[in-house]
Amino acid sequence: MTTDLHYLALTAILTAALWIPYIACQVMTNGFLSRQNYVDPTPRPVPLWGKRADRTYMNAVEVFAPFAALVLIAHVAGKAN
Repeated sequence: MTTDLHYLALTAILTAALWIPYIACQVMTNGFLSRQNYVDPTPRPVPLWGKRADRTYMNAVEVFAPFAALVLIAHVAGKAN
């Protein structure tokens, strides 16, 4: 595996793991989901660090696809190194 594919895999693992702090914040602040959460879908309040964790996760999801496409195109074209 080349260096660029290695870093692409590490970025995918990081992106896949970034939802964990936000979910931990939700559970610590509001408890587990209940029946009322499915009836009323408004977001439950979380502390600032939870909002920051959610924004970090959303940013990683948004930028991962273009990054992965660029890395894979460069790899297929043979211009990776």
